[in-house]
Order: sequence, then C-alpha cells, then structure tokens
Amino acid sequence: MLSIRPEERGSLYQDVSACLSPKVLTRSIRAVNKPSLHGRLMVLALVLLLGTEMIRGESAGPLTLESLVVTPHVLAPRMKYSRPVPTDLGTRIDLVVQAHAGSPVQIQSVKIDGADPEALRQKGTIAWHSFKGLSDQPSMPANARRHFAWNGRRGDWGIGTEHLIEIQTNAGPATIPLRIEQPDLWISAITYLSSEDRVFPNRGIVHLANASKSDWKVSGVRLFTPADPSQWMVFDRLHPIFTWKTPSAENALLANDRLVIDFQAETLPLTYGLIAVDLAGADGKTRTVWGRTRIKREAFDISGGWVVSGSAFGLSVTYEPFLKMLKRIHVNTAHYQGTPGYSDQTGPDGLFTRYPLKYFHNLRPIEEYDREDLLPRVHAAEWLGEPQYPNPEDNESPQKVYDESANYSKSRLPTSVTLSDESTWRYYAGLTDFPHYDAYRVVAPHVDSWPKYERFRNKPIYWGSPLETIGDMTRSLRELSRPAPTAYWAQGPADGWKGFDGRRRRGPTPGELRSQAYHALANRITSLYWFNLSPRSLIKFRDTLDELGRVGREIRMLDHFYLEGDAIDYHVQPSPGALGWDVSTIASPRGALLFGLDLDYAVDTKERVFAFPEPRAVTFDFVLPGYLRGKDLDVWRVDADGAHDIEHENTDTGVRIRDVRSNVGIYVATPDRNLRAETAQRQQQLVQMEESLKFDPARNDQDFDLLARMIIKE
Repeated sequence: MLSIRPEERGSLYQDVSACLSPKVLTRSIRAVNKPSLHGRLMVLALVLLLGTEMIRGESAGPLTLESLVVTPHVLAPRMKYSRPVPTDLGTRIDLVVQAHAGSPVQIQSVKIDGADPEALRQKGTIAWHSFKGLSDQPSMPANARRHFAWNGRRGDWGIGTEHLIEIQTNAGPATIPLRIEQPDLWISAITYLSSEDRVFPNRGIVHLANASKSDWKVSGVRLFTPADPSQWMVFDRLHPIFTWKTPSAENALLANDRLVIDFQAETLPLTYGLIAVDLAGADGKTRTVWGRTRIKREAFDISGGWVVSGSAFGLSVTYEPFLKMLKRIHVNTAHYQGTPGYSDQTGPDGLFTRYPLKYFHNLRPIEEYDREDLLPRVHAAEWLGEPQYPNPEDNESPQKVYDESANYSKSRLPTSVTLSDESTWRYYAGLTDFPHYDAYRVVAPHVDSWPKYERFRNKPIYWGSPLETIGDMTRSLRELSRPAPTAYWAQGPADGWKGFDGRRRRGPTPGELRSQAYHALANRITSLYWFNLSPRSLIKFRDTLDELGRVGREIRMLDHFYLEGDAIDYHVQPSPGALGWDVSTIASPRGALLFGLDLDYAVDTKERVFAFPEPRAVTFDFVLPGYLRGKDLDVWRVDADGAHDIEHENTDTGVRIRDVRSNVGIYVATPDRNLRAETAQRQQQLVQMEESLKFDPARNDQDFDLLARMIIKE
C-alpha cells in the first residue's frame, strides 16, 4: 500500500526506492520529454532528491497520486475441484489521484501500460475497471480527489509487477509509475453505525492491520465524501470528525498487530466514504493508510431467503402464524421487495409494523426505493443472481456487474452480489458494497468436488463435504473484499434438494446447520441469510426450528461484536487423537469474541449424516490484539441461555480457556465489567420477545399444526 503526502520527505532515498524500481524509474524518465542523456539524468536526480514528490507534487502535473491500495488475490487452500483452477494470482487496485491545477481538471483518457483499459479487459489481463465514459464525466474541482479501481485478472498484476498509468487531462498529462508491493499496513474493515436507530450514520469503526516490523501511532483520521453523490468517485468534501479514540495507550499500533479506531462525526450522507488514517513513526516518519467503502448504517440482518410463496391462505407473508415463526427465530429480512397485503400494512397494528422484513432484491425502479421513508426497509440491492454461472471463467460478467452497479452507486441503495465459486470469485472482488456467497455442505448443489476431500478417514463421500470449508471461503471473500463487509447464505432447512449417495435426509441436521452457520460467523460476517425458510421447508424439518431460534438469539445477543469488530486471527488447534478445533478471534473496541469450532465430527455411515462427539475437555489458546493482552479481563462463555463462568488465564499472546465442549464454543474476553450484565439483560429481552408471541411450533403441537395448515394441498 502506497500512501504519500507532501510533508512525507523524511528518509528520501528509502521512500523512492520503496515506491519505484529501477525499471519504473527508467519508464518515468522516458515518459518525460527529455531527449538528451543530460536531461534524463537531471530528472533522475530530482526523483532522488525529492523522493515521493515525483509521484505527488507539482512535478507530476495536474494530477498527483494520493493513494495506492493493493489488495492481493487469495485462494482458499483446502478447496477441491474436478477442473483445473488458475493459480496465477493478481491484485485488486484502488488508486486515488488529487487535482492540483488552479482550475477544475477534466480527465479525458487513461492508459495503463500504454493500452486502453478496456482493451486490457478484453484481452483478459484485467477482470473489470472503472475507466468507462471518462470524457462524459464532470470536471474535478481543484484539490478534489478522484477514485479509480480495477482488478488484475492474473499474475500480470501480481505482487512485484510494475506498471505505468498515463492520464490525459485538459490541463496536460499526468504520468504515474506503480510498483505493486505486498501491503504491510492496511485498513482491514470499515463500519458505519448510528448512535440511534436511524438510517443515517454518525459513527465509524476503522480497523488497522500492521504487518510491518515498525510501531506506529495514530495521529489523525479524515473522512472525505462526494459533494455531489451522483459523482460518487469524486471526493471533494471533508467531513468534520468530532472525536476519535482507540483502546490502545497513546494510540499505538504495534508491529505485527491490530488496532481499532472509533470516531464520531456529523450525520453522514448515504454515499461513498474515503477514509484516511494518518500515522506517525518513532523516527519522525509519517504514513497515511486509505480505505473506501459505501457509507451505510450497518445492521446485522438475518434473512429467511425466498419466504414469499403461495399458501392455503393466499401469500405466505399475509398469514400471521408464519410471520410469528420468522420473528421468533429473529429473521428481519427476506428476498423480496414488497408484497401487497403485507408490506403496505404499515398502520399501528399492521402486519408489516408488527413483523417487519427488510427488502433484499433488485429494488427497481431505483428511484421508487431510494426514498427517505423506504430506506430504513432496505437491506441491499441484489439483481444479478449468480453471475459466475454457467462459466466461472467468463470474461464479461465482472465488467457487467460493475457497469450495472453504477446505476445504484448514484443512489443511496447499497449493492450486493451472490458468489458461489471460490476458485474464481476473486475476479469479482471490489464490485459491490456488500458481497456475499452461498455454499452448502450437505445434500445440495455444489461447485467443488466432494469426493476429493480426504478429510473423512480417507474415505470419499458424495453427500457432504467438510463443514470447515465454509470458514475457508469466508476468509477468502473477506480478504478479497476488504475493507467492505460481507455476508453468507447459510444452509437452512430448504425443501426440494435431491438426495446424494443414499442419504435419506434432504436437509441439514440441527448440528450440521449450527456448525455451518458458525464457521461463517466466527470469521466475521455482518449478515446471515438462511436458505431457505419457506413455509414448506420449516414444516418439513421441524427438528431444526429450535436450532434456528438459538442461533438467531445468539447473533442478536452479540451482534455489536460482529458489527464493530474485525477478524484478527484464525488457526487450527490440535487435539490429541482427534482432528482438533478451528479457533478464531473477532476483536472490537469493547473486547473480543472468541470461537472454538469442532473439527472432530465423523460420518454416521448408517444415517449418512455428520455426527458430533459428546462434549469433552478442551483447552483453547486464543490470540488477542495488543490492546487487550495482559489486561484484567472478564472472560465468560455465552450461548442462547445466557453467560456462564469459565476457567481462564492470560497468556503472552492472549487468553487460555478450559472448557467441556462439542460442536461450537463461544466466549467473550473484555476489560468492560458491565458487558456481561448487558449481555444477560439482552438475552432476557430476546426471550421475552419470543415468549410474547405465544407461538412455539418447535415444542407445541397445536402451534405446529397451525403453521402446517398454510401448505396448499396438492
């Protein structure tokens, strides 16, 4: 990640050598019209004397480089496929230039390595780019910042490659040499929240990752937005940040560590935000790290999927017992965009008022949903289905997603896209505001090759695959999408899947359902979508109703950790004579949420389901960020029944917990002595809401029969 400001003139030779290789320097010199050797040597001397000013300063012309953010492509290491998977990894590029001419700057064209970006895309060098229609866009005001993005499709844009960006403007050319380096400092997550339950946020959470060997100190935070949201790539408004704080002494970001910033600002517009975090080093050197995401009030939404269907009483969402069931399991979103007889029932006692479900669909016409009264109802716009199908190597779909997203980018509606094939979803990295994926691990369609997994005592099975690959895929999408939030379609009790390899049960068991959901949650998602809580599915798999409710209640008890936190560690913890546990940490301003996920489940050869062992003694070693290590922490286990005491001790890297567990263990480590009581109170409030519905089909046969009555007899 390259972040350069005019005042960054310390260690000049080191600065320039880190930014420009000799090859790029030569390109830069030749790009300047100096025909003589003497002239070229003069330019080289200026570069060495001025360091980064060759890139950011008057010598670069009307535009100078403000920020280069490199997001390396990744592949989940444990996934298996029947077809060859391309492994030459590229990078996603976010570049910000600033106008320095005395008058507005009109960008007329851009060339990358001497070629038109669209020609590079058609050639297969890059997957998508944001350079279309530049000459038709308004001028940049003086001192404004302009964001560009593109995604290298393969190793041509991998770590260590060198490139030249040539931008032609009405005020002359600007030439920017780039070297794509492995980032050592980056913004890993940005979340916008509201101090009240309103759609416009006024609070921000920014997580920093430091992979360098140097300590840094946060010295400031800046937030830029477009003055005109219809020009969502031009950042010409600086928003006041009233206060910001970190949980670290002296705001220190230690080497190989993480840090979180919590800031308060004026009410923010629902557009794109460009965050700049200024850092100071012990040697007087400064750096700035950057990140861009959609400003939207983040909320942990739980979707029921495609819940709108016909029933004996009309549409399912007009039947109150069904709505009660969804509310009881804490579902507040569905894949629809309004249904007459339900979503228009907004009076004091209306069905929508009592059982609200947010909209999650294409939200078109856009102007009908981009309204003050409807924005609180919106989860996200999702309009392209699964663009990786039928051809995951398709060279056109990523650009199509970008082009169609632009229609929503002008609005206040956040966008999402469903990804399904981890082997190539890196081509779609950075395209939408809130990407998500679907991948179900038992008796469901799949793109990976289930028999190739050797995890089940080297005996292939065809009806299921390792549940922990959900964690692999979650980490993959999270890292490709940073600093944007991500979500996951979790396997619920969907009706209609065909059997595989003799397995009679066509949906997940309660244990399989819980494990799959938590392998995503433990790696930090900010919404979860059950596939699929249709009336027929809920009735067919009654034994999953209680587990759906328990997972939903646990999410609601702890949702502030997912929203305010960031995943900072994952490792496999060995267990003698067993496969061990997936262990992970989500760190937030108030503490850490810790997970132990059981890998020692086995194949029940008779029922052909995954069976989890009885609870057994286990010791977890959890990693904590530096700002929590060594503190007097309140540590406790949490589940749908509340908070529980647990044996624990501090370690050099975090905290050690001893427990008796199977399948899923969830823990909290916090210096905040009020948090346990707050969590217990939240648990009681959720239980009271569930009981107030006076409807429990999981346990009450009459309630279940009432739910089952809605199914149309065929």
